[in-house]
Amino acid sequence: MRNKLNFLGRRLITFLAIFVLFASVAPSAQAADQRVIDIAELTWTGAPRPAVTLADLQNSLNEVRTDWLSFTTLEGSTNDSSIEFTFGRSLSEPLRLNSKFQCEATNFTTFISSVRSEVYRQLGISDFKDRYLVLLVPNSGCIWSGRALVGEAKTKGGSVVLHNTASSFIITHELGHSLGLGHSNLLRCASGAYDGAWSNDCKGVEYGGSIDVMGNVDTSSPLSVYHQWRMGLLDKSEIYQSWLNEKVTLSASDVKQGNRAIFLRDGNTSYWLEYRRPRAGITYNPGIVIYRGDPPPTGFVESPNPIDLTQANPGQGVSTDIWMLNLDSYTYSSNGRASGSMTLGASKSVTLQSKNISVSFTPGKDANSVEVTIDRKADQTPPPLPLLSEIQFWQFPDFPVLQNGYDDKETAISYYEIKKDEEIIKIEPELDKDFFPTYLSPLRPTPTLKVRELPEGKYSLQVRAIDIWGNTSQWSAVRKISIDRGAPIFGTNYRVLDANESTAKVVLTDLRDPGSGLCETVMINPEGVVVARSTASSAPTFDLSPLANSASKIQTFDCLGNGRQASISANYTFTAGKEFRTLGKWKALPNSSAMQCFGKCIANFSIDGTVSVALGSGSAAVSVAGKEVARFAPSTKTTFRLSDPITIGRSKRSVKVEGQNFILYGLSKASLQIGQSTTIFRTNFPEDPSLTDPIQKTLSNYGFRANDFEQGWFVLPMGGGTTLNDPTLDFCNSKYLSDEKRLYRRQLAITKVGSPYLFLSSEVVQYISEDAAKEAYAELISNAKKCIIDGGGTESGAFTKYSFIPLPKSKDPYLATNSSFFVNATIGEAASARTLLAFYQFNGDIFTGLYVVTPGAKNISEAEINRWNLMAKVFSDRIKQN
Repeated sequence: MRNKLNFLGRRLITFLAIFVLFASVAPSAQAADQRVIDIAELTWTGAPRPAVTLADLQNSLNEVRTDWLSFTTLEGSTNDSSIEFTFGRSLSEPLRLNSKFQCEATNFTTFISSVRSEVYRQLGISDFKDRYLVLLVPNSGCIWSGRALVGEAKTKGGSVVLHNTASSFIITHELGHSLGLGHSNLLRCASGAYDGAWSNDCKGVEYGGSIDVMGNVDTSSPLSVYHQWRMGLLDKSEIYQSWLNEKVTLSASDVKQGNRAIFLRDGNTSYWLEYRRPRAGITYNPGIVIYRGDPPPTGFVESPNPIDLTQANPGQGVSTDIWMLNLDSYTYSSNGRASGSMTLGASKSVTLQSKNISVSFTPGKDANSVEVTIDRKADQTPPPLPLLSEIQFWQFPDFPVLQNGYDDKETAISYYEIKKDEEIIKIEPELDKDFFPTYLSPLRPTPTLKVRELPEGKYSLQVRAIDIWGNTSQWSAVRKISIDRGAPIFGTNYRVLDANESTAKVVLTDLRDPGSGLCETVMINPEGVVVARSTASSAPTFDLSPLANSASKIQTFDCLGNGRQASISANYTFTAGKEFRTLGKWKALPNSSAMQCFGKCIANFSIDGTVSVALGSGSAAVSVAGKEVARFAPSTKTTFRLSDPITIGRSKRSVKVEGQNFILYGLSKASLQIGQSTTIFRTNFPEDPSLTDPIQKTLSNYGFRANDFEQGWFVLPMGGGTTLNDPTLDFCNSKYLSDEKRLYRRQLAITKVGSPYLFLSSEVVQYISEDAAKEAYAELISNAKKCIIDGGGTESGAFTKYSFIPLPKSKDPYLATNSSFFVNATIGEAASARTLLAFYQFNGDIFTGLYVVTPGAKNISEAEINRWNLMAKVFSDRIKQN
């Protein structure tokens, strides 16, 4: 599949020009973390030969090894954190593609996966996930010299494409992306100012901050502290976050001691400070280097890559990129040349853009440290008036008491005070360990007062905030609240209220909450999908359908978010009247499995458990072992009538139905077992901002919804998922003409920490017409047939192997629509293999896709496939409403 696994950041491409500015530094002999680089060349019919050879490329790896050893070796470190890249294997002959290499292919991830698989197949290496592959392509007209996917340092393995070059610097730079690093950029103001708000005056110059290898000027200078932090070479404990007027001892960026970075927040701007010590071979002056951490809007970016100028504006998340301030004589030109020094010298100070903070330094006790002076204007502005959040969300214990985003603009909140009736109580909120880092709070979360931190009881609540400078906000408005910490009470008793041939309505008679009442009870299958839901305040009722019968867990929450969960086993079976042994005159009802008795009749069936007899018209008595247990009064109505539950026990016994002129539908048997319960707390679903768009709101009716999953799952649009930029029907082929006839698209990525899935997604597409959707379905079926015959398909010029696995026969087979296609296949081979389970369904002008991708070639179990099949049935029902 193409682009279904692409969760990459804003910039994937590097555009590099070569200019030697700094000399290398000798590293240690051998690193504890050794990583292997293999190399191969790509070609195609009519392709020119590259200007360099694989031998040139292999020779360049010696300098790559030296640089990364230097970057990751820290003086004074007691642990060897260095990374050493070593040469592994080289493919003797170029790998031939089926078509010309595409410089700007959107399916770069899948293309690389296919090429990796084939290269390592030819090299005879089956386990290659922890190896790096550098691919050399001849001149293809690309504007970039190297391209890589953003990975992370702790995970080995990656891929780099070199465009007609063997430059060691370009390889080193691209490996930085594989290790999780973005670019070192420059903040440049046309007015000549050191710093300023992002604007037409002060812009972000892509690659221009060439203090380290993540710019586009060849250098062996140490990595910035920001990039060290991103790689895990710089711990949070080594970063000093300053809010006051103070002096801070700052160690050199490449020396493992004390504070190696200072983080400053100034309103909506953030800064990282580091000290660059004197070092042999460098051409900049030793001193302080300052980086901006808040990314510029796309309109204020200068870049040689057109793709950088068309991206959406960045969000609040921590950027992979940084923007260096020019605090001295540094110059950078668009052709990739730099000179001068960017550091702040010991005899100078710099005032940041708000004019509230100045920075200077004096020499430290030795050349490895300095004393940094941070002068802030005294903050005399109290935090803003706290506004209490919406009371309907207080059913989540971790929900903020104050409206989202509450903070002190000038500095930061230190703690809160609440007024409980007239009693003032200080609350220092517990910091959330799993917080979402932002460029304004990358290291630790803003203290957030949560519902669970409020005292229990009924009282009048007011809240105020105190900032780090001791300024106190006004009291919030008064709110009458009731805080209850008691969890719901679980019981194991249930009762069948109603039933038919396919479902039973069951009530959990003992499940209740004596405090605020129940707000929601859900049944969840092993994959985390909610298969039944009730919002009853007590004794919730569920329909035991095939979907609900797949549940393995039940969760219930009161209206303040206190909850309990337990294992559950639910099942419903119906024994039709025609299965009974009968005496008397009987006749099968047309188009039914029921039997009709004429005159006096008897019917028997042996069964265990708890059952109910289902009768229509007529009258009858029900007995077990000669004892009457239920009676049906005479009736002329043929509608389904259900007896009270009859408990038979674990051993089968005969149930006898005896009466006159009655219709016997059968026996209804529901079983529901609940295990030992544990306490949990309700959490809110992440907000999906795309749902403010009316079109996306409409499309959200057809695919996955946030409440289709238990809490803890993120159900949000994937990158580009609300656009037409990425393909839809890319099964076994990189090009579908029908993609040109799409009107709107919504693709979600469903993720969770510890998820077993490489990719889990739903996709909804509205085509320009019903005929266009029919063409798309026909194209899908045609490509699928060819793919089965060929054993795979071509994606971006590379052949990808597909091994098809028969789908199990579902216990509930159904024809989703007249236009549906279900597939189970292993894509790729060896370490790049993944298994795809996909459900493609069309109705009218709407398409829905359900994609389940697991790593490796291990088959998805029959039981799990059947559960996803039931979810596909839900999708079918949803698009039939179109």
